[in-house]
Parts: sequence; C-alpha cells; structure tokens
Amino acid sequence: MFRIGEFAQIAQVSGRQLRFYDQLGLLKPAQIDQQTGYRYYTVRQLPRLNSILALKELGLSLEQIGPLLKDEISPAELRSMLTLKRAQVERSLQEEEARLRHIESRIDQIDREGKAEGFDVIVKSVPSTPLLSLSCACEGMDEVVRMVRTVAAEGERQVKLGLRDKLFAAPYYRLIHGEADDNDGTFPIQSDRMYQAVRGNGGIVRLVFLPFEAHGYRGKETIEHVLYEKSAWLNKYLKGAASSTTN
Repeated sequence: MFRIGEFAQIAQVSGRQLRFYDQLGLLKPAQIDQQTGYRYYTVRQLPRLNSILALKELGLSLEQIGPLLKDEISPAELRSMLTLKRAQVERSLQEEEARLRHIESRIDQIDREGKAEGFDVIVKSVPSTPLLSLSCACEGMDEVVRMVRTVAAEGERQVKLGLRDKLFAAPYYRLIHGEADDNDGTFPIQSDRMYQAVRGNGGIVRLVFLPFEAHGYRGKETIEHVLYEKSAWLNKYLKGAASSTTN
C-alpha cells in the first residue's frame, strides 16, 4: 500500500490530481485511514490510472472517460467520439497553419522592407446572408445594362416578400481603373462608359482612375488607395446597411 504522495510519485502525477479523480469517482483510494484521513493506493490501481491518462491524451474529457471505464460506452460510440475529436484537432491544426503563414509573411515583410507596416486582416465569423448573383461576360454596355436589370428582376422574383425588409441591396458600384491601361480588352474608356451607364440608370457609382498605373497595379501608394476604396465601400454599403437593418 502506498500513501497518496508515494503513489503520485510512482505514477508521475500530482496528489491534487489524484484527489480530483477521487472526487469524480474515477479512481478511488484502495483504503482511507478513518483516524488520519490518509489515502492509500495499490500497484493494481496503476493500469486504471494509466487508462485515464491515455484517454485524456486523446483529448477526451473526464466526463467522457468515466463511462468508458465502466464499459458503458460501446466501441462504435467510442469511435464516434474519437472521430469528432479528430475533426476538432484537424481544425486546430489548420488554424495554427494559417497563423504560421501570417507570421512568416510578416517576417518576410520585415526582411524586405525593414518594417512591418500595412493593413492587418482579421477574419471574423458573421451570420449567413442570402446572396443573389449573376455571372455574365458582357461585350458592350448595352449588355451590362441588361445584366443589371436582370439581377434586379430576379431579386424581386426569387426573394420572398416577407424577407425583403430583412435584406439589403448594394446598388453602389465602385470602378477602379489604371489611367495608363494599354490592355486591348480593358481600355479606361470602358470604365467611363460603365460609369455613365450605371449613373444614367439611377445607380450610385464612383469612378476612380489611378495615375500612371497600367493593367496591373505596382505602386505602393496605389495599392494602399485601392484598399482604402474597398474598405470605405464595405463600411458604407455593407457594414452600414447591416447596422441600419438591425436597428
């Protein structure tokens, strides 16, 4: 028979841990001295303690371990519990990998630029929101106008009347174009025509030409301005609309 301190040392756990397992009924002492209150354990209790520690190592809670030790859970139920735990661990690994990539990106930025400035991207969970979209390769402004009208008509047809007051539309367009774009299919005049078409049909539109930029943006100030334009759009027409709908 071993006193609790001796048994804890043999099993490489703490005495406090053994007392906690006693309170939960997972591992009762083999004997308790009625006069002194000392707890005594035997070598035969080591396998049960090792089972508790092994199941904890798999990520199971003590509440789940109790029935397992009493054979109240079938192998199929145990497999289901472990499958769920595996999914949780895999999700945690994915989150840690994403965090590692972010750290490596910041280190790379410091190595290249000697500083860590710029926009910080934070991922947040939001409630699901219905979205109506239409994909169309438009060869002219007439097709663009028809596409916009089609989206509006489909919205009236597909969205139930009782849900329309809970949705918000974004009849706002922000066009950003490099002023020196010499790509055969994306001349700046096309954005100007799009601007005129949307404005002429009652839409809210903003056209931004980026000085000295071609088809691909390269200037740091340009990229920062594009991010600012997008952030302002989201805050005004998505975040703001959602807040007004909630209120």
